[in-house]
Parts: sequence; C-alpha cells; structure tokens
Amino acid sequence: MVRIVADSNVLISAYHFRGTPARVIDMAVNGEIELTISDAILEEVRRNLRDKFDWPEKQLAELESIIAGYANKVSPSKCLDVVKADPTDNRILECAQAGEADYIVTGDNHLLRLRQFGNIRILKPGDFLRMLEGQPGALDKQDE
Repeated sequence: MVRIVADSNVLISAYHFRGTPARVIDMAVNGEIELTISDAILEEVRRNLRDKFDWPEKQLAELESIIAGYANKVSPSKCLDVVKADPTDNRILECAQAGEADYIVTGDNHLLRLRQFGNIRILKPGDFLRMLEGQPGALDKQDE
C-alpha cells in the first residue's frame, strides 16, 4: 500500500476548506492509502486551526480522534536539519523517514523545492492524485 505523510497545510485544507487535499485524506480514511502522522504534525494542525480559524477545543479534540482512527502515528527518533529556511518543515521529513513513507504530500514551497528526500517523492496534492490515476496499480505497490 502507498504510504504518505500529509503536511499540516494539507490536513488543515482538507478539514477546513475541503477541495483537492480532502480527496487525498478521503483516500486514507477509505483505506486506499496509508497516512502516517506524528505528534508534531498534529500539534501544528491543532495550533493553526485554533489560532487562525477559531476552531473550538471540542472540535479540535474530535478532529484529533478522527485522524487517530485512520492514521498510522509514528514517533520520529532522528532530528533532521535539511530545510534551513523553515526548520519546522523538518518535522515533516522526520515523520516521513520514521514512517517509511513513499510520498510527502504538501503545498509548502520549502518542501516542494526538495522534490525528493531520499526515496520519498514530494508532491502537491493534485500532482499526487494525478500520479496515482496515471499509474495503473499504483495503489497496489507492495511493501518491502
């Protein structure tokens, strides 16, 4: 199964605005792909939805419970310093590495500029969906 890490901006967009990021997250909810997440990503989602979009604590707790129901949570053990311009983006790379992700799905330009981190491709949500649609059997990728 294809394993991804969705950046906090994808999760925020999926749950606050819907659109293309929601299609990616819906695939994880439906078990078509595996979403990997970490406490650092969850905290950033929580902080931004609370501070920028005025989500109440009860709604944030419900969202965290929903995400916990379908996401694979990892605890990265390595601290990375790859993205110098925005060090918080390193938390996404750490999660992807710890969860042995195939892809990072993000709208963040600092991460997108990398294009790849080790064997992990970095794509925008729309590009990720198009890539899956263009590769018959992409969702059946075997774990090694």
